[in-house]
Amino acid sequence: MIACVSPADTNAEETSNILKYANRARNIQNKTVINRDPVGMRSQIEQLQSELLFYRGEKDQLIMKIESIRNGKSWDEIESNSNQDYDLVKSYVEALIG
Repeated sequence: MIACVSPADTNAEETSNILKYANRARNIQNKTVINRDPVGMRSQIEQLQSELLFYRGEKDQLIMKIESIRNGKSWDEIESNSNQDYDLVKSYVEALIG
């Protein structure tokens, strides 16, 4: 900080105030802190990635159902295929876990 002072008697009060202010400003000490929690950010990123994968899977299932309807399948056929797909995925995940 640069403080401009005047040697004139008429500016003595202002010079005194400037020197007091400069002294207070010099004594200010800042400590920088990064405002991030790496663990919290990592878990939030993982949660968002899993949500994204889930919604992509839902979108793919809807597209497959729409295509099946366009190809003339009935709703009952589509639902039975969905249940079979669910059972297949469930058995695959159980095999991975167990």
